Amino acid sequence: MRALLLALAVLVTSTTPVLARKPDVRTRITGQLDKALKVIKAPKDQRAQVQRAMADVLRIADDLFGGPNGMMPELEEILAVFAAERVDDKAVESIKTRRNARHHRMGDALEKAFIEVHAILSAEQRRKIADHGRGQVTGAHMRAFKEKIIDGFVGAAVEDVLDQLAASQAERNAAHVARDQVLGAIKAARSSRPASAEELAALFTADAVDKDALAKFRAAREDQLRVLGDQFATVIIELHAALTPAHRKQIVELVRARQARREATSTSDTPL
Repeated sequence: MRALLLALAVLVTSTTPVLARKPDVRTRITGQLDKALKVIKAPKDQRAQVQRAMADVLRIADDLFGGPNGMMPELEEILAVFAAERVDDKAVESIKTRRNARHHRMGDALEKAFIEVHAILSAEQRRKIADHGRGQVTGAHMRAFKEKIIDGFVGAAVEDVLDQLAASQAERNAAHVARDQVLGAIKAARSSRPASAEELAALFTADAVDKDALAKFRAAREDQLRVLGDQFATVIIELHAALTPAHRKQIVELVRARQARREATSTSDTPL
């Protein structure tokens, strides 16, 4: 869903329930790390070593994604591009360039941590973590079930926004094409997850890290994210052309109102 927001923020986020928000990047990383360390029953000193190895990953995650818009720090810029009379091609390229740079910087930190953690853990511990990771990969039938739920949710959210706009049939048709393009791109990316998880597990359980293979794995993931970003930018530009200025402005206001509710709820959840 995070990637979907980048492409369909102008249609979907205004109706996404605040209670459905996911934990921030740091919380997700530390949660997965704690689970892995529990699986191998890491002693205190080894746990501290692993946490030190992951410190840069967490610091960079905070730096890149720790703002109010989380995984979409350029949300306001995207909305500005969408609301403008004409699409600013330079602004779009700037957003994509910074997005790709974030992924590359995060990749640097993750690659370094992967190598360091591999050296800290024993072969048996790495095997247990790999087995734990395999157990987290959703099976084909459950993936298909989840995709149906996502399709239904996104479809309903898009239709609700179009109803609020009193959108013309031409606008509805364009929104439906955009919806299908984005969902198709995300499904294609998600379909590679099981194979990617197995490839990463093989790298982690090997006696020594094959640095060339790890770099190749990382490059493939970054290329996939880059392609997705390009596809999503194209969708937003096509929606810009299809919707009236008044409707684009109304959608931007809906998205900003939802973000304000999200930030207010996050603040109220913070312990005093």
